[in-house]
Amino acid sequence: LQWALGIAGVDVNILNGAATSGYNLDQMIASCPAGVDPYNPTDVVIMGFTNELLLYNTSTAALLQVAYDTISAKLQVLYDYNLSRGRFLHIVSETANDTLSTDRRKLINPLNEFSREYCRLNPTRARYSDAYSVTVDPASATGGFLSGVTYDGLHVNNLGAFKIGGAVAPSFLSRFPLIQLPKGQYESKSVNGQSKNILKNPMLQGTAGLVDVGTTGVLATDWQAYSNAADSTVITQIAADTIGNAINFAVNVAAARTLVLISGDMLSFNTPRKNLYAVCRIKCITSGSLLGCQFTFDANSSVSAIWGNPSAAARVPLPSGWTITIKTPITVANDSISVLKLKLNSMFSAADSTTVLKLEGFAIYQA
Repeated sequence: LQWALGIAGVDVNILNGAATSGYNLDQMIASCPAGVDPYNPTDVVIMGFTNELLLYNTSTAALLQVAYDTISAKLQVLYDYNLSRGRFLHIVSETANDTLSTDRRKLINPLNEFSREYCRLNPTRARYSDAYSVTVDPASATGGFLSGVTYDGLHVNNLGAFKIGGAVAPSFLSRFPLIQLPKGQYESKSVNGQSKNILKNPMLQGTAGLVDVGTTGVLATDWQAYSNAADSTVITQIAADTIGNAINFAVNVAAARTLVLISGDMLSFNTPRKNLYAVCRIKCITSGSLLGCQFTFDANSSVSAIWGNPSAAARVPLPSGWTITIKTPITVANDSISVLKLKLNSMFSAADSTTVLKLEGFAIYQA
C-alpha cells in the first residue's frame, strides 16, 4: 500500500507494518495485540481477505452462504477491535484473484459490500476505498483482473499499484491533508527534539565527495557514490534544495542492472550507537525502464525496503514523479563503524539512459 500511494503521488513514511503476506483473517486478528497496539496508531489500513477464500468449499449456494457468514463475522471482529481502540479505519476493498475458482470469486463482491456498509454505519470513524473497480475488468464474466495490472494473476504490478494508490489516496488525504512533506526537512530536523542528525555533512555542502567506480560528476564532501554494475554509469550532480542541497543520479544502464549508489560518513562517537534511526527521502525525476528499487541502510544492519515491484515479470515501469520517505530504526553491531551506506538496488527491465533519481535528504539520528 505504501508503494501504491507513493507512485500515486502521496508521500508516506514507512514506520511499521503488522501485515504479513499470506495471513488469513484469524492470523490478522491475532496479530493486532502485539503487532498494532504497541504503536497506538491513530489510523489503520485493512485490506484483504483473498487468503480466507482458499479455506472454504464454495461449490454450492448453501456453502457460499456459509463462507460469507463466516468471513464477514471475522471482518466484523477485526474492524470492531480497531474501532474500539479509537482508531480511524481505512478499509480497502479486495480486488480479484484470477487463481481462484469462479465460485470462490463470487464471494468478493458481497464481502466488499459488507465492508462498504460497515463504513457507512461508521461515517466519522471509517472510510471505504474501492480498489476493485480500478483493477477488475467490468466485461469479465468471472470478475477477473484488467489486462496488464498483475504479473501473475494475483499480485499487482506497478500499473496495478498505481491504480490502487489513486483509489486509496483520497481516504488518506481526508485525514492528513498535509501529508506532503517539505523538502529537506530531514537534513535539519530531529526525530524527537533532543537528537540531531549525526552525519558529517547532512546539508550536502561542498564538492569534495568521492566519485568512485562506475560514476562520474560531482558529489558533496564526505559522501561517496559508486555503481557495482559493470555495464552501467551513474552521473552525480549537486542540486540546490529548499534546505541545503540535494544530489541527482542520472543512470545509464545497458541492460537490467543492480546499482549501489551512495554512502555518507557518520560523526565519530565513543559511546555505543544505540537507538539509531535512518531517514531518507528520494524522488524519481524521470523514469525509463525502472521497475523498482530496494533501499538498504547498511551498517552491519539488515534494514531494507522494497520500492516498486522487483519481479522480472513485472514489466510495467514506475511512473516519473514518485517520492518515497523512509524512516526506520537500525541496529549497528560494531561501535567502530563510521560509514552508513544507503544502497539503491535498482531493477531495470531493459537498457535505460533516462532514469534520474534525486536524493533530497539522508540522515542518521540518535534518539
